Amino acid sequence: MMQRYRYETYLLTTLLLAALAFSYKTAQSRRIEETNRLQAIQLVKVKEAAELKRLWGNKDIAKKVEALKRQLPKTKTDWEKKGKRVYIRLKELTADELNAAVTKLLNLPVQIESMNISAHDKKYDMEFRCKW
Repeated sequence: MMQRYRYETYLLTTLLLAALAFSYKTAQSRRIEETNRLQAIQLVKVKEAAELKRLWGNKDIAKKVEALKRQLPKTKTDWEKKGKRVYIRLKELTADELNAAVTKLLNLPVQIESMNISAHDKKYDMEFRCKW
C-alpha cells in the first residue's frame, strides 16, 4: 500500500517541509525587524544623550548665568554660586520684575532643581536653585 501512494507521500512531506521553512523564515524576519527597530530607538537615545552632554558641558552656560546676575536687581538679590550650581534668592519683587526674572531664568539652558515663589501683599519673593 505504501508503494501505491509513494509520490503523494513525497509530495506531502515536501509541502510540509516547505511550510515549516516558510514559517521559520517569516519568524526570523520579524525578529530581525524587531531587533532593527530596537537598535534604531537605542541609537536615537544615545545621540540625544550625547547632544545633551555636549550642551550641558558648554562653558558658555556659566557666562550666561553670570550675565543673568548682572541683569537682576542687585539690591533685591542674594546670589550663591558653588561650582556648577547656583542659588538665587530674590526679595520684594513687583509683578513685572518677577515676570522678567522668571522669563530670563527659564530661557537659560540649566536644570532647575527647585523654584519657589511666594506672594506677600503685592510683592513677591522667589527662591531658585539650578545646576548645569
